[in-house]
Amino acid sequence: MKNEDNKLIWESYEDTSVARMQGDEHNPPDMDDYPVDRSRQVDNAMNEHERYVRIAGMFSDNHSDQTIKDALHVIETLDSMDEDERARYFDGELGSPF
Repeated sequence: MKNEDNKLIWESYEDTSVARMQGDEHNPPDMDDYPVDRSRQVDNAMNEHERYVRIAGMFSDNHSDQTIKDALHVIETLDSMDEDERARYFDGELGSPF
């Protein structure tokens, strides 16, 4: 995730926190004051963060250095393949690239 995405997520939390400090957590600052694009950027950044957290969770039970290195090798190999090659590999039509 890019630093700018982190900043957008933090700013969205700060907006809600300000409303809480003002005793009005059910009516946070009016998002109409923000451009639609900013709201979309915040949503996209939060969704991207959630995807990354889910992926990281796959390694929560086995997070040894070797497991992470092996996962990185697999991901880099799959990334170097085009979509057709990946589909053929997962369908069993292509031998193991590892």
